[in-house]
Amino acid sequence: MLLYILSGCSDEPMTQHFGETTTEKFQTSGDGFLSLPSKDALQDAIEQGTMTRSTISSFVENGEFTSLLDEVSSNAPCLDELTTEEKDTILSQHLTYYEAFGYEDLVPNENFAKLLNWKGEILVDDSLYRITPIGTFCTSDATPVGSQKIESLYQQILQKDSLAFNDSTYIKLTDNVLLYNSFPEYKLEGTSLESRASTEVPLKHYASNKSNGWVWKQLSNLLGDRSTKHYEYLHKKRVNGSLYDYNYGVYAESGAFVSASRKRGGFFRKINGWKDIDAQELEIECKDLSFVLDYNVPYTLTFPSNLQLVSTSNYVQTNLSDKPLRAIDILGYDVPAKAFYSTLKGTAPQILNMVRKELNRNKELNRDKIPDDTEVIRILTPTKCYTKILECKTSEKNSSKLRKVFNHSWQFYISNNIINNPTKLKSVADFFTNVKSIPVKHIESGRVILLSKIDGSWGGLVIDKNYKGIDEHIYR
Repeated sequence: MLLYILSGCSDEPMTQHFGETTTEKFQTSGDGFLSLPSKDALQDAIEQGTMTRSTISSFVENGEFTSLLDEVSSNAPCLDELTTEEKDTILSQHLTYYEAFGYEDLVPNENFAKLLNWKGEILVDDSLYRITPIGTFCTSDATPVGSQKIESLYQQILQKDSLAFNDSTYIKLTDNVLLYNSFPEYKLEGTSLESRASTEVPLKHYASNKSNGWVWKQLSNLLGDRSTKHYEYLHKKRVNGSLYDYNYGVYAESGAFVSASRKRGGFFRKINGWKDIDAQELEIECKDLSFVLDYNVPYTLTFPSNLQLVSTSNYVQTNLSDKPLRAIDILGYDVPAKAFYSTLKGTAPQILNMVRKELNRNKELNRDKIPDDTEVIRILTPTKCYTKILECKTSEKNSSKLRKVFNHSWQFYISNNIINNPTKLKSVADFFTNVKSIPVKHIESGRVILLSKIDGSWGGLVIDKNYKGIDEHIYR
């Protein structure tokens, strides 16, 4: 039973498909949820990551608050559905709800996870949200009754074993309950790389793999596998990782993480049977990452009629890399910029040569103006910034997990200094002065190589999203 374990599309309500919902009131110790006044307040809390237990307690409604990152207590309702061995393991190892039930798959960002109660709920701007494996529920009934309605609808969907978003951002289940498509399937491309393991074990790309817990396995027929990927390249030790792009309705996040873990002793059916361990080194390598960023501000200015290079000397500071990345900035209108951007595929040298060839059509530019060490290409239009990261990597030693969030920790700061000659393009320069930052909202395509060194041996995963670049073999 999933009730305790995990306990704005179409305009037409789907009540007829799910029947009537239960509305009886309930309140159990730990069912309280954090209440924040706005989405901006939520994003600030996630970005800063500094909310303490005492701070959180002042924002709690509906009783005592139990976070996903809290240890599972001995009287927790979720223990009723577990075996004695599973209960003993959770309590003796002081596991959190996040660790025990595999919430890492749904909420990779622990700064966000600690703001959710043990059922994955949070109240933002008078709306109650609940994150589940099938998506994020949202209701305007921000009361225990509303929470129970969500639970009832959730159970009915699981029992019917059928759910179709039909490429919509959300579907309307009842007059006041929406279900957001938080975890859309990626178009995954198969590939094969060689790992850095001492035995040179072939490193496969896993389009599907074993999920962390029983709940995820039960949902495989309904959803397919969109969970964290795993590679057990040593006996009872493995590397785990994910490239994710999640929209929770109230908050959106994209990023990647890699971690190391070992198998727990015993047989576990409903809890995560793997424990995080410190790796000697963890590494995230990114290749050909593409983002499209909307300014969401009005504009009245004239851009160059052709794509025009305006800077080759800017550096982008990002948490995806251990060093600043050299960027080139190009101006142009939306239609030609989008068409050109879509053709940029291949290795880094190949992509740079394509940029040189395109810009050479404008006689003002010579080929040698594009530096060979360029790592970021930005094409700025009146409404969007098309960004491509050719290659970058970051690593960490003696750690159990390395996580990098793309959208709120990494912002592209654009100002008039991107243009070397503001006199010539003064209106454009003035426009970018007012665009302070553009957070990444969506990964369009790319590849991440996630590596872990355990007991002196390297192993890893390759995860792609709509990746059209060049496959390669890596030996280190």
